[in-house]
Amino acid sequence: MSMESKDDFVTVIDERIRRISREVTEEMLGIARQPAELLVKDVEALNIRESLQRIMVKEFISIKEAHLLLGCSDGHIRNLVDKARKKKTSHPIPFARCCPTGARGGTLRVASFDRDPGERSR
Repeated sequence: MSMESKDDFVTVIDERIRRISREVTEEMLGIARQPAELLVKDVEALNIRESLQRIMVKEFISIKEAHLLLGCSDGHIRNLVDKARKKKTSHPIPFARCCPTGARGGTLRVASFDRDPGERSR
């Protein structure tokens, strides 16, 4: 075996050892290897994530934000709020009337679902 072929062999073995070491480290640390197509950013998913982050820091959310969380129409959420306002349901959706304007009596805000209704944000 010539000196040059020994160097090539050592280089190939060295690269293989590095790759195996990297794979073992990633597996031990729980780092999932992702195919190239999963690395493409989904703009809609990023927008939803940002919206959810904004929603989670609020005491009250808008009808539009409740629509995003609950996955039902704005009209259905308004119906739930109307039933809660008229006390015609055994499980009312928490709500607050904010900024009184217009014929409907103001902008409706649905209370965030992760807080106690009596709790105030700090």
